[in-house]
Amino acid sequence: MVRSRRIPRTVLPAGVAILAVLLAAACDDGIGLLTLDERQALYRAEASAKGAPLPVSAANPGAVLDPSEGIRISFETLRGSEEPSELVVLLRAGSGASSVSVRYRTGPDNEAGNAEIREIRVSSLASFSAVLEVPPDFPDGYYELILDARAARGEALSRSEIGLFLARSSLPQPSIAAYPANPVPGSRVLLVADLSGYEERDPFLRWTVDGTTRAEGLASEGLDKLLWPAPKAGAPAAVGLGLYPAAPPAGVSFSFPPPRSASASLLIAPGGPEAWDEFSRVNRFRALFSMEDTPDYVGVPGGSGEFLGTPALDVHPGGFGLVLGGPSGAGIRAPALLLPVREGRLQPCTILARLVPAKSAAGVLFRAESDPEGPALELSLSEGRPIAFLRAGNRSGEVRSAALLPPSGPVLLGATLRPDGADLRIEFLVDGKPAGQGTLPFGVSGWTENGTTTVAGPNGCPGLYDEVGVWAFDDQGGPAAYPAYLFASRRAFGASLVMAEGFEGGYGSPAVLEGGASVDAGRGLELPAGAAARFGLLPEGSLEVEAVLSSGPPPALVIQGAGKDYALPWSSGSAGVDPDTGLPRVRARISPAEEGGLAVASGTETIRVPAPGPWRLGLAGSGPEKSLIRSIRVIRSGRLSGD
Repeated sequence: MVRSRRIPRTVLPAGVAILAVLLAAACDDGIGLLTLDERQALYRAEASAKGAPLPVSAANPGAVLDPSEGIRISFETLRGSEEPSELVVLLRAGSGASSVSVRYRTGPDNEAGNAEIREIRVSSLASFSAVLEVPPDFPDGYYELILDARAARGEALSRSEIGLFLARSSLPQPSIAAYPANPVPGSRVLLVADLSGYEERDPFLRWTVDGTTRAEGLASEGLDKLLWPAPKAGAPAAVGLGLYPAAPPAGVSFSFPPPRSASASLLIAPGGPEAWDEFSRVNRFRALFSMEDTPDYVGVPGGSGEFLGTPALDVHPGGFGLVLGGPSGAGIRAPALLLPVREGRLQPCTILARLVPAKSAAGVLFRAESDPEGPALELSLSEGRPIAFLRAGNRSGEVRSAALLPPSGPVLLGATLRPDGADLRIEFLVDGKPAGQGTLPFGVSGWTENGTTTVAGPNGCPGLYDEVGVWAFDDQGGPAAYPAYLFASRRAFGASLVMAEGFEGGYGSPAVLEGGASVDAGRGLELPAGAAARFGLLPEGSLEVEAVLSSGPPPALVIQGAGKDYALPWSSGSAGVDPDTGLPRVRARISPAEEGGLAVASGTETIRVPAPGPWRLGLAGSGPEKSLIRSIRVIRSGRLSGD
């Protein structure tokens, strides 16, 4: 905003001395031998106001001044320079809508002067100070202060144009918040400016990352938030926020530092399997909406969508997303059926949504329908309760969740669809835990891959949508529902988790099945008498094993070492009831034995495994009836809190 050339401070004294010699040598020609830019070094023009820590000048623009007691103008001629006969002071708004000016003169009154400019007679302008009164109706904002000094013969001696801001109340420093606070490499981060104290203003913001400007604009235009892609490699990033109290004039960019600013060092921590959540596994989804700045989706395959209405970015304690549904009708529509279909039949999948629903929310979360007039599936909320509604031809039905979603807090909602012959089993999940199920005797067939999918939109459930997708593939790329037990165990135990198997599809290292053992995805592991299932190798150290039984007698826990099996009988319900499913639970503890090998204990039963490692964990059918095991997991015991 400063149009006069700046001279580095370190050369000012030498420059002034040289210019003074030239001025003295010029004699009658005087200052006329120098350009206007060179003359600037012979004069000092500054402005200040009540409470301003430093004066503002052409070399140091951008200060915030309180005009309630006027703006103090200071003008000084430096050694050897010609004293001006008049100094015109002009304060004008950046928009040009408001201006006030005063002419200070040392000569006689000028009756022919400009009557529109107020004139004040002064004795000298060699070392001059005065207060410029600012009319009370001048709004706060960006202004230019111009000090134009001229000789008696009308020649320009000095002209300073100073950009500054007027504000009649204090302007606090902003701050920066990041959502999520500790992003993993390659993720998107929402940087949010905390503008407390600016509720009645519309500041102009400039975002920088590692010193490079990423975006700038008015807060009202959405620049109080910035979506930033975290770098791939784990490293800290320096984030800066510059705040200008008002926007620059049209077509102009602020070239001086912001008067208010904030900075933050954002740690991009290396990610790991325990740190990744469900929505980081893009290739497991038929479609995944990131709920950021695009309606397009990724997955296998990805595709494009369109926004309905004007979704707005907002944050919650664990991240950010788009405000959809409700009166605005905001949402996303994709011109495709985003449920997995093969040869007209619906495939196993889970509709997953991480959101913050409004209190007692009601409305559509997700709707998918085949064309033309084919089946349609709708996932919605009614007073906070999830409901799946299915229509196929002239038949319709619904399944209701047994749980209500917690209001005004982030929640992970899942609706798993499992075709079973002609029936469709629908299972609800809330934060990865079972929340009721039901079966509809239709709806598996008659689907086409053409159709429409809508997230929220008109009649949509109001809330903040963080991620929405359709999980449809396992680790081998086969059709599968979301492995809720696996991810719930990762959240609960973190790095202490050794293994979690909910028999939900081809995830991780599959169990080796022997003697008629089988897996029914979503139901569990079936072990007839004499059958066995062998899992991975056990790590060293103390371990705890937990299994949940759906039906039948408990299996035997088998430790295999040096080619030999060592079996520990489990007693039914020896560890009470699993709180998530209400099914009986059995437990065992594995620890190093003092004599070598392992000691395996459950209740009052203990066996010793004398064989040296490595050891492999297994289960074996041990009764006349078939055992159905819902889940099994192994964790490291004796871990420190927070591990």
